[in-house]
Amino acid sequence: MLPARLPYGCYHLWLRPPDGRYAAALTADALRAAAAVTPCRTYFTAEAPAPHVRLSYARADSPERLAEGAQRLHRAYGQDG
Repeated sequence: MLPARLPYGCYHLWLRPPDGRYAAALTADALRAAAAVTPCRTYFTAEAPAPHVRLSYARADSPERLAEGAQRLHRAYGQDG
């Protein structure tokens, strides 16, 4: 599913797990799959955190590496957590 609004010229995307999975569990599973993401609560200092993770692509050296990262994250998402 594509985001409601496609980003233009930024360095990261926010992913909200559709099944209500905890961002901390997805973050841990992703790290085990060699795909580092960040739970968003780190970025919410003045408001309640939302169940999102941040996907950064600022340092990707090729589209192929982005695809590889997406595949790793997909495998991590399939884990039980």
